[in-house]
Amino acid sequence: MKKIGIINLSQNPPKNDYFFHHGLYVIEKLFDITCVVWDGFWSCVEWVSPMERARDISRFFRDSEVDMIWAYSGGACANEVLPYIDFSKISHHKIIAWFSDTTALLIAASHHSLLEPWHMPNMRTLMKWWFGSLESLWYILERFRDLNGSYGLHFAYNVFDYSADENIYPHKIVSLPGPIVLRHGETDGHIIAGNLSTLDLLYGTLYEPKWDGAILCLEECSELSLGGVRRVLMSWKSRGIFDRINGIVWWVWQQGILQNYAATLTNPWLTLDDVFADYDFPIIGNALFGHISPQMPVPLGRHIHIDTRTRTVRILPK
Repeated sequence: MKKIGIINLSQNPPKNDYFFHHGLYVIEKLFDITCVVWDGFWSCVEWVSPMERARDISRFFRDSEVDMIWAYSGGACANEVLPYIDFSKISHHKIIAWFSDTTALLIAASHHSLLEPWHMPNMRTLMKWWFGSLESLWYILERFRDLNGSYGLHFAYNVFDYSADENIYPHKIVSLPGPIVLRHGETDGHIIAGNLSTLDLLYGTLYEPKWDGAILCLEECSELSLGGVRRVLMSWKSRGIFDRINGIVWWVWQQGILQNYAATLTNPWLTLDDVFADYDFPIIGNALFGHISPQMPVPLGRHIHIDTRTRTVRILPK
């Protein structure tokens, strides 16, 4: 990998953003990779039009020297950019990498064979969540040494709790019990990974995920309450989505989601037991991906195997 294009589909940072400059230094100096940023990234206006944001990624699609497109940050409204992106201009195979609100583009990209979407930390995320960042970076480097290889998805035993105030260091270490099983079973399927509320925005659109036979790797940020999570899941149930999938892997619940639900912290999935009472596919939680630190990368479209007897989730070879 020689060149990475940095984009911001959700929101634009100020010019003096320390985490951006620190990230550029780490990537360019330590890994000898050139980073490219278009002028639109540096717009200082409060809100940049979806057409302008789409223009940057379309340029990177056309650039034959760009091997990877990496989102700087999450935020809001990445889904409004999708109609303005010309996917027909992709010059060659490219990795695209981000998570959270930019789940919208990850899913859209999974419909195109020349794009390889990875659900992994954004650039700002990797540079900001200090104490879990080194481990997250190690996970990424390990995966990118062999993009087609098999590996196990790790579960949370000790994580950094940044949900109260992510600008306060050092973060408190929270101890968790590792993998938690809500529904037992063994299965495999292709990966649909992303932010729950953002995935919900794509239902009924041209960019809707391919649900049939999928394993859902679902995560959410602390902006959505437990009630909000239930509301989305019950909506999916009524739409018949759970009749079409093979299993679910949950992320680590942030305390922000579980505020006022202290009794559920050890096994919050029990609060969703009634949602899945009619289904027999396996469900396992506390996986290290999404809004958590450290965070493992997850490749969309690849096949994944769940075995709740051994409490393992494994990404299968490409």
